[in-house]
Amino acid sequence: MDSKRQVRFASYVVSLVHAVVSGGTGIRWMLSNRQNPSIMWRIMPFMMGYFISDTWSTRTLWREYPIDLVHHIVACWMVSSWMRCRPGFLPPTTFAECAMITELSTIFLNIAWFLKEAGYGSSIATRISMILFALVFIGTRIVWGTAVTYKVHIHHFQLLLKSGHLLYALYGVMLMQCKCSG
Repeated sequence: MDSKRQVRFASYVVSLVHAVVSGGTGIRWMLSNRQNPSIMWRIMPFMMGYFISDTWSTRTLWREYPIDLVHHIVACWMVSSWMRCRPGFLPPTTFAECAMITELSTIFLNIAWFLKEAGYGSSIATRISMILFALVFIGTRIVWGTAVTYKVHIHHFQLLLKSGHLLYALYGVMLMQCKCSG
C-alpha cells in the first residue's frame, strides 16, 4: 500500500471511531431526554481532538481532497465556539446534539470506502452502505441540520448573538453542507 493510501486508510479508521463515539453520544443524549448536559461538554474535547488530528494527519492529501480540509477547519471553528460557551447554553447544546447525530452518516460512508478498498466496490453490501449513507446524510445533515439552524436563528437569535463566533461558524457549516450535497 502506498503512503497516501496508508494515510487515507488510517484517516478512515480514526474517522469511523469518531463517528461511532460522537453519534452514539448524540443518541445517548437524546434518549436521556437531554437531562445531563455534562455529556455534551465532555464530548467536545474529543471532537476537537479528532478534527485537529485528522486535519494534520491528512495534510499530504489537502490538494487532492480540498473539501476535507475545509470541512475540518470549519468543524474546528464550530467546536471551539461551542467550547467557549457556558455549559447548558441552549444554542451550542442544540447544535452539538445535531453535529454529533450527523456523524452517524459517516459510519456508512466509511464502511462503503473500506468495502471498496477491499475489492467489494460493486457488492450489495457496498450499495446498501451507500444508500444508508445518503439517507442518513440527507436526513441528519440537510433536513435536520437546516431545521435546527432555522429554529435557533428564529427563536434564540439574541442568545446566539452572545455566543460569539458560533453564529458565523454555523452559517459556514450550513453553506458547506449545501456545497457537499449539491
